[in-house]
Amino acid sequence: MCYGDQLDDRQMPKSKAARQRFAQQVGIDGFAPLDALDAGDVPPAGLRDLSAVKVLRLAWQRHYAYERGEVRSKESKEVPKEDPRLNYDLEAR
Repeated sequence: MCYGDQLDDRQMPKSKAARQRFAQQVGIDGFAPLDALDAGDVPPAGLRDLSAVKVLRLAWQRHYAYERGEVRSKESKEVPKEDPRLNYDLEAR
C-alpha cells in the first residue's frame, strides 16, 4: 500500500468491511517498522529515540491492538478520548 497525503472520507472505502480491512492493513504497515526496531538485531544508534518513531508508537498503541501477531483496529470505545502523550510535537511535552 502506498501512502501520501491525508485521506478524507471521500477517498476511504465505502463499505464497513472494506474500511475494516483498510484500517487493519494500515495497522500492519505501521507495526512493521516498530517490529523491526524491537527485533533482536541492534538498530542504528538512536533510531528508537527519533521523534517520528515515538509518535508512531504512541499512535499505534492508542488506535490498534496487537495480540499474538494479529493486528486489529480498536473500537472507538477502546480508544482513550484524550491522550496528552499523543502530541505530534514531542518537544512541547
